[in-house]
Amino acid sequence: MPVALIPAHSSIDDDHDDELLAHYASVARMLVDASTGHYFIPEIAVMVQAVLLLVAQLYEAREAVNFSSPYHLPFEVHDLLSPLKEPVTGHC
Repeated sequence: MPVALIPAHSSIDDDHDDELLAHYASVARMLVDASTGHYFIPEIAVMVQAVLLLVAQLYEAREAVNFSSPYHLPFEVHDLLSPLKEPVTGHC
């Protein structure tokens, strides 16, 4: 994933938080992996978009409690990643 997309997506004009943004991107990629059952693939646009949304949310809501939004993650993340999830049928 091009790192330049992160500040562009989040409208960040300086490089003071590059290390923090890299950390959030790593966490977001791990969440995508866990949510879909697939490793993050930067060529899959919906995975990249989910990471960008997650990084923006993590960056904007850095405090333990944030009363500006009652949701923990953007709803779009679930919608973007749902088609990539491994189906679970309960059968062996």
